[in-house]
Amino acid sequence: MKFFDGDLKHAISKRKTFVSAFVVFVEAKDEESTRFRRLLDEERTIPTKEYVAFRISPSSDSYKHFIAIYRDVPVPSLFIIGTDGQPIRILSTCEPPDEFYSAIRQALDVHKAESLAHRRIENNLVQILLKLPRGETAVVEFDESARLREVHTFVRESLQVKTAFELFTPYPRKLFSEDDGEKTLAELELSPTSTLLVVSADNMTSWRPQFVSNGMNRVMFGCNRIFRSVTDWITVNLTVSRGLPEH
Repeated sequence: MKFFDGDLKHAISKRKTFVSAFVVFVEAKDEESTRFRRLLDEERTIPTKEYVAFRISPSSDSYKHFIAIYRDVPVPSLFIIGTDGQPIRILSTCEPPDEFYSAIRQALDVHKAESLAHRRIENNLVQILLKLPRGETAVVEFDESARLREVHTFVRESLQVKTAFELFTPYPRKLFSEDDGEKTLAELELSPTSTLLVVSADNMTSWRPQFVSNGMNRVMFGCNRIFRSVTDWITVNLTVSRGLPEH
């Protein structure tokens, strides 16, 4: 692992510029710190563009600033800090090399995913997973102000779905109508991420009954509750009017 040569202020500035994870190695002059340092020095698989690494010791001013923010700081330890300044992972023991490197890799993957999500929100982007009739999938980003008809156009022209098709969300199950085509992705509550199934018109006959069935079930359930409430009310009132004890 390659460590930054400058001071803490410039290390933080570089991390912000490249939106990298911030890796802080807190070390002392002891055997455990030496083992930590050896593992970090031998790490060669993680691309340096994914992180900015910095070393601090308990006797440095950088350490004083660090503990003022994070309070409980074991020595030695490795902090992997995300874009929001919160630790994603803190390693305070020397695990077997494979587990140690795997823990670092997983934390950096978490940071990468969080950074992408943050970028989408900042840029008002919507990520849509499209599942096509022929079984293929495509992940596409649209502006949240884009209209659903633009997704239709993209599927037809860019993904080469030439047959007539309809779009719906698998959960909660919703079939989009022609009127929805003029609504934005934000209005349809598809941001920041969503999944859309692209179903060809030929197969919609097998899907529509499910929508009808689900709707009828909700209606019948509501009617049943109303019927039971009315029945209970009549029973209670008849019982009281006759002067009989209630069961």
